[in-house]
Amino acid sequence: MLKDELFDYLLAEYPKKKYHECGYEGNFLDIIASMSCTEAQEKAFLSLIENQIKVEEKKEYSDYAVVNLLQLKCNYLEQNNRKSEAYAIIRENIHFHDFRQKLIDEAIIKKHFDEARQLCLDGIVIADKNRASGIAGMFRVNLLKIARAERDVAEIKKWTEFLFYDNYFDMKYYRELKATYDIENWTEKCEQIINKIRKPEMRGGHDAANTIAGIFIEEHYFERLLALLKLNPSRIVFIDTYAKHLQDRYPMEILELYENSINEYAKS
Repeated sequence: MLKDELFDYLLAEYPKKKYHECGYEGNFLDIIASMSCTEAQEKAFLSLIENQIKVEEKKEYSDYAVVNLLQLKCNYLEQNNRKSEAYAIIRENIHFHDFRQKLIDEAIIKKHFDEARQLCLDGIVIADKNRASGIAGMFRVNLLKIARAERDVAEIKKWTEFLFYDNYFDMKYYRELKATYDIENWTEKCEQIINKIRKPEMRGGHDAANTIAGIFIEEHYFERLLALLKLNPSRIVFIDTYAKHLQDRYPMEILELYENSINEYAKS
């Protein structure tokens, strides 16, 4: 009886605004879900979630709260051996990227790669329309994952190169892209990448200069790295970052770079 009284109390208290203003409402739902043990209580619990979803949908930024509520409902159904109902909710709410990702993961596990790929492509269209570049990027990472699973070299090349540029020149994608080329063809491709990134005389954009420096180190282009440092004589932090890769090979040149950079810094 005490348990039923507590269930009814929480059911009545949950909708009150004072709990939602401090972020405590999720605790109510977790407890209510764990206490639901009759058909009537289950019905009341699921109805409570549906009503709160309607409340949240009226707010300007509702996606996060709605997804959490739907996820809670799915978890409850799955825990009570009603997986088909939970799956139906996920399918009905595929416009939310969290649920689309669940379907993508499931399709990849089952090796339904065509289905997974289409889910990603459709997700990218929606994300681009909503100007959600981070979510679009997430789906592109999934496309790379699918390409790896299928051992599709052309697709691996496509998505590693895209993700390299799209993720602030993340070198892990550079290395994976490089692994898809033989040595002769990579030399040409590497120069194409450098030319696409570089600024006039490799000055200007800090990220561009650092990325090219990273590529020179990766490729053991130490003479070119030294030339790059010489093109940025007033940037002592830039020089200091990469001097360790050159000081044994070009000790006098590095010493001169530091001297000139410090003099330039002193003048400013």
